[in-house]
Amino acid sequence: MAFDPKGKSNKELLEARVKLVTEARSYLEANEANWSKECDEKYNAIISDTSDITAVLERRKALENIESRQNASIIRPDDPQVNPSRVTGDDRRQVSIRSFSRDGKPQYKFVDCGKRGSADYEQAFATVLQRGTAGLQPQQLAALQSDSPEQAGYLLASEQFAAGLLKEVDDLLFIRRYAKIHTVAEAGSLGIRKRTARMNTFNWSSELTVSTEDSALTYGKKVLTPHHMTGMIRLSRDLVRRTMQGVVTEVQSEMSRDAGETMEDGYLTGSGAQQPLGVFTASSDGISTGRDVATGSATAILADGLVDAKYALKAQYRNGLLGAVRWLFHRDAVKMISKLKSNDNQYIWQPGLQLNQPDILLGFPIDESERVPNTFTNGNYVGLLANWNYYEIADALDMEVQVLVEKYADTNQIGYIGRLKTDGMPTLEEAFVRVKCST
Repeated sequence: MAFDPKGKSNKELLEARVKLVTEARSYLEANEANWSKECDEKYNAIISDTSDITAVLERRKALENIESRQNASIIRPDDPQVNPSRVTGDDRRQVSIRSFSRDGKPQYKFVDCGKRGSADYEQAFATVLQRGTAGLQPQQLAALQSDSPEQAGYLLASEQFAAGLLKEVDDLLFIRRYAKIHTVAEAGSLGIRKRTARMNTFNWSSELTVSTEDSALTYGKKVLTPHHMTGMIRLSRDLVRRTMQGVVTEVQSEMSRDAGETMEDGYLTGSGAQQPLGVFTASSDGISTGRDVATGSATAILADGLVDAKYALKAQYRNGLLGAVRWLFHRDAVKMISKLKSNDNQYIWQPGLQLNQPDILLGFPIDESERVPNTFTNGNYVGLLANWNYYEIADALDMEVQVLVEKYADTNQIGYIGRLKTDGMPTLEEAFVRVKCST
């Protein structure tokens, strides 16, 4: 990056981004008539810097959300939006999970803990993270051990730990901010109803007659089964010794960051076999090829193709709640789109120039991900317009952690292997439009 963000405030980063966008557009307009490969390289370098600055601001915002929640836990114990757990006046222990209100808006709410939410269980799990199972009584170890024989060596995490990790993943991963999330207490399955054909019977009739009985409305069922995803981190023993709560927070934060990246891969390009079904995976169980819209070119994205994609999404899905209708591209695609103009010679990409204001394309916010396909050749997917309310995710609080106390003794570290369980899929394909390189 030509502009070094280190030590710069958010305001300074925004000012630098405005300057870069202005510079890029001035350069484009001055050289458009005699555009060359060298011009393309310079222009793309400038736009890449704007994307890098945006990424820095988004990371800072996600970290601020996590830190504010941790700080607020001391003074706002009854706010499920910022706290992963609480203890009520009657000594009931509760955890915060994502749900939806009656009007369809995402919200957090407290639910009562199960047996893995007791104070003793939470304390025993924290002890294992710091000292391994050697610090436990036999009855405590028996309570923490998984019932599944093939998971020997793994311990079931406390519900507070699992809920806190999933909340951090929500902050870090843009898809989970808008998707419909179901939390199951154990790693069972969750049946999701999927409409496969519409009702088609209402017609004009007299008082004494009834229209033909409907035979078109059909529903299918997709079972979301939280699948294992695993990862491992190592922490310095010196860090682990400092404080009991510190190691819980550190393990939780590191696992949430790593797990979030794997989840994003699944939600975007997953096959649906022992992993989520991704939006860029053509499937009759998710989004079929009938929802593909051509870019207008076999090797590029054109403005008319994006307009076609926008209006391939029906109005009821374009008018989604809380900004859930959003474009998704790789930053290479954003570079390409940043040059496009409408018929009245106006740029169709409008960069966000204020704090927390997203870039806008044809009226909708743009999200960028390095995991979006970015090979611009005929037949390849290169973007998406989605109402993420119709992507559904099932998380299990039934999470497992294995502590490797001795394996990394030579480097003075402790290893932690985590098994998180989740699944996801699009449940209404007409709420999604994929952008595909094609004429």
